[in-house]
Amino acid sequence: TVDLIWEARTYTPPFYKGKAMYTPQEKITFVAMPNIINKSGSFVPPNTVTYKWSQNNTVMGDYSGFGIQSFYHKGSILMTPVDIDVEAKAPDGSIAKNYLTLSPTSPEIAFYENNSLYGILFNTEISNGFDFGDKEERSVSTFPYFFSGDTKANYYLSYKWGINGNPIDVPTNQTGMTFRNTENLEGRSIISITVNNINNFLQSASNAMVINFQKPKKVFSF
Repeated sequence: TVDLIWEARTYTPPFYKGKAMYTPQEKITFVAMPNIINKSGSFVPPNTVTYKWSQNNTVMGDYSGFGIQSFYHKGSILMTPVDIDVEAKAPDGSIAKNYLTLSPTSPEIAFYENNSLYGILFNTEISNGFDFGDKEERSVSTFPYFFSGDTKANYYLSYKWGINGNPIDVPTNQTGMTFRNTENLEGRSIISITVNNINNFLQSASNAMVINFQKPKKVFSF
């Protein structure tokens, strides 16, 4: 047999336990892991195997051959799946085959509280609502999922903030926002964020959250 695994070169936040997903126009690495036993009962080393890679039923001759265990693919501008086949042939003629079909997904953007004491609270995503409490100031950070790059401050990512349908005039590389209730107001505000990859127009995501404001409690001293 031969196992076929893949890895997308997309960003995920710290402590994320899931897999980095494949998004449009993104690069993917496919790796073949052969499990072939020769006549003497020993496993055949992967670097002694000849690999034949195919993409969408077309043999990729320039990317196939002896010891070529990996294959690289860059997604197109179309949201279409890619079919990858691999054939692993051992020196004794034993052959193992496998294939997979991989469809691109859309990037996402999430909100987390940036706590002044504990830092980013990744344990709770706050898109469904954020209670401001009786504090005068709270901070929020956004984190993109599955965009190209290895940091959220990627030069190609543009962040556009809004509040109650109106744009907030801040730099397009600003990934966090601090909100203050200095006027002791009560109510709610809708905070929106849109992230675009200016180098890859198909990578875009939007999200919104509701902040519930309360009047800060007054502290009396005697």
